[in-house]
Amino acid sequence: MKNKYLYYLKTKKAFILLFLVVLILKLPIINLPLHWDTSDSVVPNAIYIMNNDFNPFIPTMGPPDKPSTITEVKYGEHDWGHPPLFELILALTYTLFSYSLFISHLIVIIFAFLAVFYTYLTCKLLFNKRIALYSSLLLLFSPLFFAQSGTLNHSIPLTSLGIISIYYYLKNNYIKFIISSSILVLLKEQGLFIIMGLFLHHIITKKFNLRKTMCFLPPIMIFVSWLLLHKFYTGWLFYPNLFNFDIYHLTTSLFNNLKLIFFDNIGMSFLTISLIILSYLDMKQNQEFKIRGVPLLLTIVTPFILFFSIAHHQLPRYFLPIMPIIFLIYGNIINIIKNKKIQSLFFFLIILFFVTSWFGNNNFIGGSAGHVLEKNLEYVDFVKVKSDALNFIEHDYQNETILTSWPMTFQAQFPHLGYVSSPLNIIEVDKEENNYSIILYSPQSTSNEKMINIIKDENTILIKRFEKKGKVVKVYSKH
Repeated sequence: MKNKYLYYLKTKKAFILLFLVVLILKLPIINLPLHWDTSDSVVPNAIYIMNNDFNPFIPTMGPPDKPSTITEVKYGEHDWGHPPLFELILALTYTLFSYSLFISHLIVIIFAFLAVFYTYLTCKLLFNKRIALYSSLLLLFSPLFFAQSGTLNHSIPLTSLGIISIYYYLKNNYIKFIISSSILVLLKEQGLFIIMGLFLHHIITKKFNLRKTMCFLPPIMIFVSWLLLHKFYTGWLFYPNLFNFDIYHLTTSLFNNLKLIFFDNIGMSFLTISLIILSYLDMKQNQEFKIRGVPLLLTIVTPFILFFSIAHHQLPRYFLPIMPIIFLIYGNIINIIKNKKIQSLFFFLIILFFVTSWFGNNNFIGGSAGHVLEKNLEYVDFVKVKSDALNFIEHDYQNETILTSWPMTFQAQFPHLGYVSSPLNIIEVDKEENNYSIILYSPQSTSNEKMINIIKDENTILIKRFEKKGKVVKVYSKH
């Protein structure tokens, strides 16, 4: 009994310490304005739900082929057809504590902490404490995870509940698996891939167990119920053009996805190449990894990558839910190094590479810039440079009409996004109206070519230029 109490006490202390570490690391972004897709989903949707009696069905701005039933967008809301649980959690939190950027980011930080903590628990369950420590810290400091834990996308909650579901599945804790997996599929439809992967894992690694097999039914039934309810209330099931089965698209996407996951930055490249060599040298002796690690790789990671090779869009954050398994495998292979001092030095070198990859001077141009920049902390520079430009316009040109493109169209109109204190008069560039006096332009926004042509044709005058590490916003006036 005494040993059990001491174990509980140590676990509780480690739990609190880890949470404080994650919180301190994320404090610099705790009040950061909303980035990219979250400008017209997630938080705006949560605010809509809160102000509409917790109705999770957003009637505005559905797919392009489905006309909106309400012409006015009040908060920046947009229905992408995703399950609504994350937005409902935010809406409930706003109801209890009132809306703020601080409380919004704090919710995601809590999910990020849970993802790291359960990665540790899962790896300790499969292997040992040292490997668990390596794997969980690799996840925490990896550029994609660290960056996404500062945004309000679904990726971090999805990653968190994904690894929690995997943990309780491996522990044969049926009740907690049903609860966590049911939450998982209601966060985003990608959660279903984790459930399907675990079901495949169950089939190929264990003898048939009716009780455990039946545990997969509740999350699947809950997800199907959501789809049917969404169809009933909105008239559509899925956003259009989800898949592309063209062979060229499939092969190039598969190559790009593998590159993104395993070679996206210097840390991952060095880690992947080193671990391929290490695993080749010692894999014959590493029977524990073969028995416990390889099946997870085959049943969860591989199908996930293959699915997104036929998907129309492959954003970096879509692959975050499989990263705990990737780092679980990498942590295991780091442990191959026999000399513990060299092993620890190798591990800290990887962490150093990861931290240096948090930053960059990417001047990517075009409508997908926001997705590229959110692979690391460069998205913070982009947010800050837009915030500076909009603060300047709000102070000096409050009553002027401004032409700009998405996402600044929303960021300039809705104060709850964190960029302005009161709405500015905005014209969307695609509406082709001409009664504006100020042009707000960033090469890292959408409709880039159209904005450039307007700036040239209107014989504009540059008022002010804002830049942070290659991210640029320019303010022009019509001549």
